[in-house]
Amino acid sequence: MIEFLRFIRYNAGMQGGLFGEVREEVLSVTALSQQIKLILESGIGRVTVEGEVSSFSESSAGHWYLSLKDRLSPALLTVVRFSYRRPPQMRKPAVGDLIRTTGRITAYDARSSYQLIADDIVPAGRGDLLRQLEELKQRLYAEGLFDSGRKRALPPYPQTVGIVTSAEGKVFHDICTRINSHRAPLKVILLPAAVQGAEAAASLTARIRQANRYRLCDVLIVGRGGGSPEDLLPFSDESVVRAVAASKIPVISAVGHEPDTPLCDFAADHRSATPTAAADDICLNYDRSRKAVAEARSRMAAALKITAERQRALLDRCGASRLTELFVRRLQTPAQNLDRLKQQLPALVRAVTADARRRLDYERMRLEKESPLYILSKGYTLVFDEKGHPVTRAVSLADNQSLTLQFADGTRKVRTEENPI
Repeated sequence: MIEFLRFIRYNAGMQGGLFGEVREEVLSVTALSQQIKLILESGIGRVTVEGEVSSFSESSAGHWYLSLKDRLSPALLTVVRFSYRRPPQMRKPAVGDLIRTTGRITAYDARSSYQLIADDIVPAGRGDLLRQLEELKQRLYAEGLFDSGRKRALPPYPQTVGIVTSAEGKVFHDICTRINSHRAPLKVILLPAAVQGAEAAASLTARIRQANRYRLCDVLIVGRGGGSPEDLLPFSDESVVRAVAASKIPVISAVGHEPDTPLCDFAADHRSATPTAAADDICLNYDRSRKAVAEARSRMAAALKITAERQRALLDRCGASRLTELFVRRLQTPAQNLDRLKQQLPALVRAVTADARRRLDYERMRLEKESPLYILSKGYTLVFDEKGHPVTRAVSLADNQSLTLQFADGTRKVRTEENPI
């Protein structure tokens, strides 16, 4: 500021006073604009300004033009952010955002207006935001939501993978492409959700709960691509973190890139550095199994090749006469056994026949003893009435009734007489 005042005094002396009498010298518009630009750049230089974005536009070359204002003042400041000085992941400011920008004050000759050439644009109050996130992290940690003991292992061979992410972004396409590259037989379903903005936290929470309510998948990927810390804020929202921690389905958090660590990373069962890394983690066991099968097939083929070579070498060493000799030698023992059995066969047949005849005689004698005729041969007689029914009681007979007597050697007809008693 001291140099700025000195410059003003110097120019005032050359011109006849800053507010006094103006000299006769006439300046061109360009010359005056250049003097004003020199005064601003040397007198003010680099500054940090905080204000609210009142307008925003982007040129075809990617340069940003925005106006800043104080909330209770009409004063405006034009800010320019050139594309070649801007990190590609920097989030575009929106009208109404409260931002803090650092740069140098200069003048734009073509319009005779001053502007700030920005080197950096960040949301105002980032320190407060980080403090709030740290407080939330400590509170959820104290509740046990981040305990390693409650985290579950991913299913070794999942069948269905659910992906909670934006339907417009590249994350879903990148994950599907990576899964296809692994040739894993997985079914992939998209659960579309907003991943940025005021509605993102509620949208992510609803999709995670929906996947659990209907058991839509075996493992759930919650993620998005990289972005500024402000873009990733929904994944540190308390409702999203609690939904991830309460999920019955194992959850993989795949938010942003390696340096990014939203709070849902701590609550998830598994954390992957990127969405495509999450696809690699899911397909890990499929890759190992495929590799193991390929190695086993290779070993089996090698073993079969060695065996075939050995047998081929053995055959090569044996001519026709050698093979005939080996074949005849193999037939000698069976031929001798066959001759021995032929000699023993008649004796075996006679022995079997005699044994069968003895058993047949025994059974015939046993049956004869159990026959009624055997009992009749002892002097007993069976009595039958006219209808052929056996008579067992005398009182059942009438006078002059025809009966049949059964003896061991035949039958006789008789007739009853009057009972003398």
